[in-house]
Amino acid sequence: LLLGAHLGFGYYQLNLAPQPKAPENPRIVRLVQPVIDQAAKLDDKERADIFEQHLALTQAAAENGGRRPDYVVWPETSIPFILTENPDALVRIADVLQDGQVLIAGAVRTENDSAVQAPRYYNSIYVIDSQGQIIGAADKVHLVPFGEYLPFESFWNRIGLTSIAAEIPGGYSAAPRHHILTMPDGTKLLPLVCYEVIFPDETAEFADQADAIVNLTNDGWFGYTPGPWQHFFQARLRAVETGLPVIRNSNSGISALINARGEIISGLDFQSKGYLDVALPAKIVPFLNSTTRATYFWLLECLLVLIAFFTRLSFVFKRN
Repeated sequence: LLLGAHLGFGYYQLNLAPQPKAPENPRIVRLVQPVIDQAAKLDDKERADIFEQHLALTQAAAENGGRRPDYVVWPETSIPFILTENPDALVRIADVLQDGQVLIAGAVRTENDSAVQAPRYYNSIYVIDSQGQIIGAADKVHLVPFGEYLPFESFWNRIGLTSIAAEIPGGYSAAPRHHILTMPDGTKLLPLVCYEVIFPDETAEFADQADAIVNLTNDGWFGYTPGPWQHFFQARLRAVETGLPVIRNSNSGISALINARGEIISGLDFQSKGYLDVALPAKIVPFLNSTTRATYFWLLECLLVLIAFFTRLSFVFKRN
């Protein structure tokens, strides 16, 4: 019964349900997929060239003579240095962006911690306007164990084990919670860094507030394995669950704009260097909010458990 309901609802959503009304003046999003090799990203001599590659793709002419993009999106940790320590980089970004354009980019953010007299590092998303000003930021909440931080770090260090992000002293710090990024035009984006997008709970709390999900990742770590495709398909599920379009940008692919039903509007193949301009579709406004849907889910779960319990109980009584 549950499987039939699941498939039936999916068929209804994809084929019969009315489409959400398209925005009158949709935002144009440019996805920049630079395909930077991991070894180059870790080489200090390559940092300036990596930054310039992102800038070149950003200022390229609009596809097919179309409208210039409103948002330009770079992947996770695409800015190859501490941005706040390189004011010239913000000047270069301002030179490339046209008036009114906004850059959404992955970067490492630092924050001084006076208690331990050492900076904290965050895997972050920056929002930068055409004046080169940082107008918004969001830090990663759900860190990768052994990749971005070491559980019981002192123990592992004693036996010579460090995290993959060992170039960050002490690894990354986690933000306490997610929050919405509001663009200058009022569009509200739910920022998710890398594999945060695979967890339904990361999106449920804010799904009713946001207009879209923006997911920046660097799947170059996986190489040519099923990993990038698995990660991408799970990002599509967040669109289905929340009714929010997903702006997904990956360094090596797969980058795509996914509509509120989980359908791919347009995308860039794995290991395909380039950029893509695409209009941001509308979200689906659900009949019930996320809290009510969660309540009904748990009530249904309780009902199924009770049915199973009393069925088993009646079977025992009959047998006796």
